[in-house]
Amino acid sequence: MKKIKILKKLLKLENKLNAIEAVSEKVYAARRGIEAKKKELVVMLGSKLGKSIKKLAKKFKGYEDQ
Repeated sequence: MKKIKILKKLLKLENKLNAIEAVSEKVYAARRGIEAKKKELVVMLGSKLGKSIKKLAKKFKGYEDQ
């Protein structure tokens, strides 16, 4: 009987880990998409990819540091 309880707890933990892993994969994919979009926009501005976004923004009129 005790082994069944332990097995049930193990299964619950496994389910929780699977749910966390699924969320992590979605967050990772979203982060990669955002980084790709940032790179695309920086290139559209005609700047190098290594520059800080804030340093890049200060070059343009109307930019206010937030």
